[in-house]
Formats: sequence, C-alpha cells, structure tokens
Amino acid sequence: MSAGGVDSAYLGWRLRDFGIEKNLDWAAGGFFMCGVQGSGKSCLASAIVRDRLYPTHSQTLAQKFSERGEEFWTWPENTLRWFNVRELCDHIRNAWGEGGEEKAISALTKYRVVVIDDIGTERGTANQNAVSMGSIRRVIDKLIHNDIGLVVTSNLAPADMDDPRLGSRLKLLQEIVMPVRDYRSESAKKRPAIIAKPRSWGNK
Repeated sequence: MSAGGVDSAYLGWRLRDFGIEKNLDWAAGGFFMCGVQGSGKSCLASAIVRDRLYPTHSQTLAQKFSERGEEFWTWPENTLRWFNVRELCDHIRNAWGEGGEEKAISALTKYRVVVIDDIGTERGTANQNAVSMGSIRRVIDKLIHNDIGLVVTSNLAPADMDDPRLGSRLKLLQEIVMPVRDYRSESAKKRPAIIAKPRSWGNK
C-alpha cells in the first residue's frame, strides 16, 4: 500500500477497528467519508482499501497466482493510487505540457482503486487557481464511468461542495459520516506541553 501512496500513519488500520464492515455496500462502486478534521477519515479509507484488496475478502481485487504448487497472493502492478487532493491537482497541472488534462485524467483508469483524500482543502490555494473544481469533477466522472473503485474523504458534506455538480456525483458513492470528534487532537493532548523559557534579550 505504501507503493500506492498511502502514508505510513494510515497503515495497519482494518475495518474491524471501526465496526462498520457489515454495513458497507461493496457493490456501490465506492465510498465517501465526511467529517471534521482528525475524525479518522483517512484511517478508515486505508482500512477500506486494505480490506477490499485483502485476500480473505470474498470480493477481493487482489490477484491469485500459483508457484511451486502453493497458492499465494500479491498486489498486481497499478492496483492502487492514493492522492491527497492537492497531489491530484499537481498531477493534472503537470500533465498540461504532456498531452493535456484529458490524458492525465484518463491515465487514472489504469488503477483498480483510487483514493482522493481531503477534497475541499484545495480552497483558496494556488492549486485551486491552476486546476478548477471542474477538473476534479471530471476525474470523479471518469473513475465512476470506468468502474474504478473510488474512495473519497472530505471535511465537507456533498451539499457543501463549492461545485454542486461535484457534490451530486459524490452522492453516487456510499456515504459514511464520521463522528464529530477530533481524535487526533485528543490524542495529542495526552502529551504534556513543553514550556520554553528564553533568556531575556539583554542577556544574549
């Protein structure tokens, strides 16, 4: 999974850690997670990808091979691509001189599963100016229409997206609402703060 772009902080999570495995509709084609920052969206996205591709899952996308009479499992090339939304914007922007935006978007269909993490955080950035929300909408369209497994996370609900048409497309995915808790901050609070005591400027 690391080779597909998953940060090490998100590895190791499984669906059993979230208690929703029996409620997931694997035939939906993808999942959309929304919730406040630190609520575990990216961790859950990693768990969904891992269990979707894991060999014990009945609908696994992993490929089975045989070697010396023993069966083993491996991840085929181009199984997974994980993008933070800003990385996705860079992917599209950098391809403008290499055949155009459409070519960059079509190239994503070589993957079995694509994760787009933190849609909405590109607001007010240089990436937003360089790559329109329409480009991201076309990515979503291309992946859904080509039956590519899609996992999307956002701090925003579909109805709150800057582009209503993007929100409409995200409703095609199974929505998962995260708890309204910033677990990341809660965990950080367990560590005591270090108080710095600089010398006065006159004692330098």
